[in-house]
Amino acid sequence: MKKVLTALVLSLILFGCSTSIPVQMTVPPNLNYGGARTIGVIPFTTSSEDASEATKDLRYYFSWYNSRALHDDLKLASALTSKVESVLASSDYFTVISTEQLQQQAANGTITAEAVVTGKIASVLDDYNKEYNERTDADGNTTKVPEYTREAQITVVFKILSASDLTILDTVEYTVTAKDTADRYEALKSEETVRSQAINQIVNKVKYDLIPKTYTEYRTMAKLENDKDPRVKRINDLIKGDFYQEAYDLYMEIYSETSDFAALYNAILLTEVMGDYDKALDDMTQLAKTSGDKKAIAQMNRMKKQKTDREALGE
Repeated sequence: MKKVLTALVLSLILFGCSTSIPVQMTVPPNLNYGGARTIGVIPFTTSSEDASEATKDLRYYFSWYNSRALHDDLKLASALTSKVESVLASSDYFTVISTEQLQQQAANGTITAEAVVTGKIASVLDDYNKEYNERTDADGNTTKVPEYTREAQITVVFKILSASDLTILDTVEYTVTAKDTADRYEALKSEETVRSQAINQIVNKVKYDLIPKTYTEYRTMAKLENDKDPRVKRINDLIKGDFYQEAYDLYMEIYSETSDFAALYNAILLTEVMGDYDKALDDMTQLAKTSGDKKAIAQMNRMKKQKTDREALGE
């Protein structure tokens, strides 16, 4: 949201109250999936249930995992597995193979996942504390009031593996702390609840690494040298009505008559808005080179970065 507001403010500073077109942009996940779009989820484990050796073969892994006793930490890891599946499924970018489906596929030797997400809860540190704080009432009388605190610090290591040979493609680690305080022990949240809060914090953090991010940018039309030209109002009306090709044609007509930099600059932005990204990049690169204009150079660099993002997304 801050990026969107910043972009809009900068546009207003540079171009005044010019017409702007909102554009939905998507950037690839921070974690490397090796180009995979079909993702499976292997159950997360714990530091005491490290499956590093077992994951040499998925079928053996599931046999190994299902033989584990579901102690509290492993139950927490199981809950994390479900939450990670939900995060991945929330993105239209991936086709997600659930843990249950992946286990069936491994048993049948028909794995369709191209990469898998897994990891382990590396550590869980629980803490409980009782201390007294001084409290002064309206009459100036001081009393000591108890404060109970329960805390859970959890570290989780996430891994992206190639489904074919389970080699590591990428990894990331998070450590978070969840805490609850109360003036009565009975009002204090349970250890299980505080741990769950910590897991939720981790999931909220890692989702920005696991899935693509979509946000809104604005393509703002530059002010023409002759902004009194009656065609300017017509162009603005066309853009508001999403008639971008007609607006493009008028900008190019003005450019052919006046060689106005802004007219060509705007036409190139409309080329991009209409989805011809390669032509827009080529044209903006040429305009940046011939004019040396800072705005054109900035747009050229942005287009190059977004071309790289599209390639990473397989678009």
